Amino acid sequence: MLGPLSAGAVGEMVRGQLDASAEESFCAAVSDLSGGNPLFVRELLAAAREEGLPARDKSVPGLQRIAPRAVGSSVLARLGRLDAESVALARALAVLGAGAEVMFAAWLAQMDADVAELAADRLAAAQILAPIRPLEFFHPLVGAAVLENIAPGARRVAHRRAAELLDGAAEGSLPRVAAHLLAYGPGGDRWVVQRLTDAARAALEHGAPDIAASYARRVLTEPPGTAERAGLLLLLGTAEWSAGQPDAIAPLEQALAGAGDDRRTLALASRELGRAYYVTDHSDLAVEVLDRALAAVGDTDSRLAVRLEASAALAGMPDELTAPAAIRRAEGLRRRLRTLTDPPLNLLVALALDAARANRADEAQELAERALASEPYPPPFSLINPR
Repeated sequence: MLGPLSAGAVGEMVRGQLDASAEESFCAAVSDLSGGNPLFVRELLAAAREEGLPARDKSVPGLQRIAPRAVGSSVLARLGRLDAESVALARALAVLGAGAEVMFAAWLAQMDADVAELAADRLAAAQILAPIRPLEFFHPLVGAAVLENIAPGARRVAHRRAAELLDGAAEGSLPRVAAHLLAYGPGGDRWVVQRLTDAARAALEHGAPDIAASYARRVLTEPPGTAERAGLLLLLGTAEWSAGQPDAIAPLEQALAGAGDDRRTLALASRELGRAYYVTDHSDLAVEVLDRALAAVGDTDSRLAVRLEASAALAGMPDELTAPAAIRRAEGLRRRLRTLTDPPLNLLVALALDAARANRADEAQELAERALASEPYPPPFSLINPR
């Protein structure tokens, strides 16, 4: 079997068959997309000619868009000449994604693993799959073409089934489960709500707020139960705020409005919304939100109440309108500090700032050192075991 064409050889084909003045970046894109496969190069160039794409750098996104369709006709023609088991296995791999073990692809294709092994060999002989394990397509464009050829409804159903098959199959499978569920349509499915919620919390905990936000948005379309909605809006707003998205305040406000009698959600939403208002120079709104939460919590959770009060003191200090009340609040918290065996981190920070403001340098230093030595909060804005 001949090896792939070099980038230089692909460039010669582009200039010979499409445009003698083709730009290097366009030629490089053809080489990358085709993998140097001469047939794929010809198909791409024919599609580019049909689309009227000039061989220029600005056409690279368009070339990437049409690439799966461009090679699809030849790929699907080869696939169509194979048996039903081979077709089913190729489609299963297209849904699962490259790198799937034969066993998982066989499960999704609803066939025996031994039958799948032999079907994979036939697909490799037809240059649909690579002759390796775990399973890989001969080229990514082949997989894209096979996936696009699956009807939308069948594709959604396959993604839902793939998520179930992968769930709990191996440690760390949750992100893969969630990726499949993102491709599955809303259906009021309780299992989908639970797994995507778990995935969003895990992504947030591991410092991937953009991914967490995408999962939370998808959960909200399922939709969740009424009792869960406020908590999921809080999760969404928290993730979006951590990712630096300016619209994050809206879901936080909705979470607070929908918290009802759920004191924990109300307190957490108030804390995150108060922080968002504070960062966006709305100290008055931050203090108002935190005060309402403090009143709702009352004496039901003394540690949470201290954290909310410390947050209100911190939020109010920078604004001249809210600073006097914030300073009085900080003085009250200062008197209570000695009664707390494990003061929350934000309380130590608030009191350190108050001491620095009042030129109590030694006290400010001591409190700052205690804050630095204190066990930190969970990952930013975490909803898991909040401290």
